[in-house]
Amino acid sequence: MGRSGKKRSRKKEQPSPQPVTFASSVPYRPWLPDWVQFGVVPFFLIACAFGVLEVHSSTDTWIGLMAGRDILTQDTFPMTDSWSFVFEGKTWFNQNWLTHVYLWVLYDWFGPDATIYGTWAIAAAIFVFSGLATWFRTGSWFAAVLAGALVGIASRDWLSARPATAQFFLMSLLWMTITALMMQRPGKQRWWAVALLFLAFAAWPHAHGSFIFGYGLLGMYMGVEFLAFVFKGRPGVSWTQWFTVAGIALVTALMGFLLSPYGIDNYIHPFVVAESDVFRTVGEWRSPFVHANWPPVERFWAMFALAAASPVILGILWIIDLATADKNARAEAPRAKQTSWRWQVILLDVASVMLGLAMAFWARRFAPIFYILATPVLFAAMMTAARWLTPRTRRHAREIIALLTWPAAVAALYFTVIWAQRDFGHRYPPWAQPTLLDRVARADTLPRSITEFLRRNELKPKLFTEWTVAAPVVFDAPGTQIFIDGRSQQVYDEKHYMAYMHFLAFPDSAAATIGDTLASYGTEGALLRAAVSIRRLLRALEQDPDWGRVFASESGILLVRKDSDFWKEIFRREQMNELWWPDTPFAEASRGMLHAMFTPPDVDFALTAWKSAAQRNPEVGARYHRAMVSAWRQTGRVVEGLEFLRSERTRLESDRAGLDAETHKRVLDSLTQYERALQGLMQRGGAGG
Repeated sequence: MGRSGKKRSRKKEQPSPQPVTFASSVPYRPWLPDWVQFGVVPFFLIACAFGVLEVHSSTDTWIGLMAGRDILTQDTFPMTDSWSFVFEGKTWFNQNWLTHVYLWVLYDWFGPDATIYGTWAIAAAIFVFSGLATWFRTGSWFAAVLAGALVGIASRDWLSARPATAQFFLMSLLWMTITALMMQRPGKQRWWAVALLFLAFAAWPHAHGSFIFGYGLLGMYMGVEFLAFVFKGRPGVSWTQWFTVAGIALVTALMGFLLSPYGIDNYIHPFVVAESDVFRTVGEWRSPFVHANWPPVERFWAMFALAAASPVILGILWIIDLATADKNARAEAPRAKQTSWRWQVILLDVASVMLGLAMAFWARRFAPIFYILATPVLFAAMMTAARWLTPRTRRHAREIIALLTWPAAVAALYFTVIWAQRDFGHRYPPWAQPTLLDRVARADTLPRSITEFLRRNELKPKLFTEWTVAAPVVFDAPGTQIFIDGRSQQVYDEKHYMAYMHFLAFPDSAAATIGDTLASYGTEGALLRAAVSIRRLLRALEQDPDWGRVFASESGILLVRKDSDFWKEIFRREQMNELWWPDTPFAEASRGMLHAMFTPPDVDFALTAWKSAAQRNPEVGARYHRAMVSAWRQTGRVVEGLEFLRSERTRLESDRAGLDAETHKRVLDSLTQYERALQGLMQRGGAGG
C-alpha cells in the first residue's frame, strides 16, 4: 500500500507520569486486620471538626457583617467610611466586599448561626481540597485523607468567620486545580479544572486582597509549563489548555479591574500594609519567630517539625531496610520505581514550598498557605523516595501509619470535645440569649448590655473604644461612630494608628491631660472594658473631673465627656424617664449613680437603686458601698445606712448568695469596712435622723 495522505509523527508518545503508589507484585500477608487500615477516615472527620471549631473575638466577623449589610441595603456601593468620626468620608478600600456579602446573606437569610455554618463549610473544603491535591499527586486515597487531616489539625487557629478564611479556601482550590492539570494523562484532559480556575479568579479579586498572590502562583505554574513546551519536555497541559488558562488569567484580571468599584487601586492597595512597618506590628502580621498575642504558632512549629523530620524518618526506614531485607528483595525494589516526576514538576514543587514557607515566616497570618502548598508536595516526595525501599518495608510502614491514626483520632477527639466545652461554655447573662455566632465570636467579652442600651435608646455617640471591640459596638448600635477599628490600612493611616496606641500606652506625665487629648478628636465618650490593655486609660478618665461614668456593666464601662451633647441628651432623657435600661443589677446601680449626679442630686432614687442592686447581686453592690456611705453621710442618714450594711452582712454570713469564696470574702470585708466607718462617724457626733 502507498503512503497515506497524513504524515505520521515519528515522535514516540511518552507516557504521562503516573501517581505514586505502593503497588508491588511481591506476595505479602498483612499483619493487621483490614479495618485498621480505615482509621484514617475517622481521623480525618475528627480533624475537620477540630480545625473548624476555632473560637476567638474576631473583629473582622462584625466588620464583614456590617459591610455586607451596608452594601445590600444602600442605594449605591459604599466606597467611603461612615463608621469612624475621625475618618468619615475617606475612601474605604474594601477588597473583601464579596466575602462580606456572603457573610451577611447567610446572616440575613438564614439567621446568625448560618454565618458560622457557612464559615465551617468553606473551612472544611480547605481540608478536602488539600486531600484531593495530594491524591492527584500520589494516586493514594490513604495519603490524601491523611494529608487533609493534617491540614485540618494545623489550621485551627486561622479559620474564623472572616475574609481570611475565604483567602485560604480560594488558595486551596487554586492549588488543587493546578495539581489536577499538572498530573493529567494524555487524552484525558481535565477541563473541569480549567472551569474551576475561572470561577476562583472571577471571585477572588473581590473576596480578598491576596488575589495578587494567587495570580503570582498561577503565573509560576504557567511559566514552568511554557518552559516544558520550549525545551521539549512533557507538559501537563496541551497548548489549547495553556492558552485557555492564560486567557482566563487575562479576562479575570480585567474583570477585577472593571468590576471593582476601586478600579486600578484594587491592584495597588494590597501592598500598602505589606510596605508598612507600623501596621505590621499587629499580631497576625508578625513573624512566627517573634512573640505576639495572636494567633498562636505552636501548631505551625509542630507541623514544620513534622515536615522537617520526614526525610529523617525515611532515612531510618532505609537503614532498617538494608539491615533486615534479603538481597533478592533489595534487588527488586529499584525495579518497582516508576519515573513519575518531570523536571518542571520538581521546579514548581520546590518553588511553591519555598514560597509558602517564606510567606509563613514573613507573617504568621499566612501559615495555612504553607500547609496548603507544601502538604501534597511533601507526601508525593516521600512516597516517591519510599520506592527505593523493599515492598515489605513499604507495606509495614503504611500499616504502622494506619495503626497510629487510631490513637491520633482518639487524641483529636479528646481535644475537640474538651476545647469545645471550654470555648463554647462561657456564661452569659440571662437576657443575652447567645447564638452560635455570639459564642464563636466570643460576644461574652463584649459590652453587649451597653450597646443594647445605645441601640434601644437610638443614641449615636462618637466613642473611643478598643479596636477589637469597635466593630461589634457599631454592629449592635448602628449610627454609633468609633475612633478606630480593625480595618487598619483600608481606611486609617499610620499616624492615626500610632495615636490610638498612645491612648493605650501613654506616659504617666500625660495621665492628667489624656482626657483633653481624646476630646480634641471630637470624642464624646469612651466605652472601655476592664482589660489590662485599657486599664490605664480607664483609670485616667475616671479620675478626670471632666468625664463621668454613665453605665458600668459586667463587661464594660461607658464614660462620657461632661460638656458633650451626648452627656446632655442622656441627662435630659433620664430626668424625663425616657431612657430604656436593661433589667440587671449593673444597670440599676448605674442609673442610681446617674441620678446622684443630677443638679440637685436625686439622692432618694440613687440610694433605692443601689440598695436594690446590692440585694440582687452583692458583688455589684460592693462597688457602690462608698457612694452609698457618702450619700448617707451628706444627708445625715447615717443610722439608716448602718442598719442596711448590718442587715446585708448578716444575710451574707448565713447565705453566700451564689458568690464564690473569694468574692464572698471581699464583699463581707467591704461591708465590715464601711459599717465601721459609719460607726466611727456616729461616735464623732455625725449621726442624723
